[in-house]
Amino acid sequence: RATVHTLFTRPPATLRVNRVVVATFRNETGDPKLEPIGALVSDYLSEALARLGSLQVVDAGTAAATDALIRRIPRLLRSSEDRALGEETGAKVVVAGNYYLEGDTIRFRARILDAESGAIRTPVEPVAALASAPSAGITALSARLVAVLRAASDEDATDLGRLSPPRSAAAYEAFRQ
Repeated sequence: RATVHTLFTRPPATLRVNRVVVATFRNETGDPKLEPIGALVSDYLSEALARLGSLQVVDAGTAAATDALIRRIPRLLRSSEDRALGEETGAKVVVAGNYYLEGDTIRFRARILDAESGAIRTPVEPVAALASAPSAGITALSARLVAVLRAASDEDATDLGRLSPPRSAAAYEAFRQ
């Protein structure tokens, strides 16, 4: 009841054009063992985007916690999950995506959304990697995403080459714990 009251009485969010939030990537593989990859991707992409001096990036932990809260709000009372994530974090730009399996290959898809309108601003070319070693795909996706947002912000990235993702979902899960 308090949630409903808050949703209807609070002022609308102020969305900042240069603020970006990366949603936890959705696991569409059907394999629960691959679930941690979604958080790994969003964490890694957030870190890479934070190196673009022109962007304010919502940290991955805040994004994940906010995303979990949004999913508890009935759909009737909120925008789509990705758009609501932008609204709740003040980010006008939302990076969202998913991953799925094709044989022994894992494919990552990402899109850049406008949280104000809900429109897809830019689809990012999908990338693929071996499911047993997804870090190559995550690195390629990160490079594409950084290039798109760097071009949009017309800023140079700094030290992007130094960041490398964990070699496996299990390694990332161990790091998080």
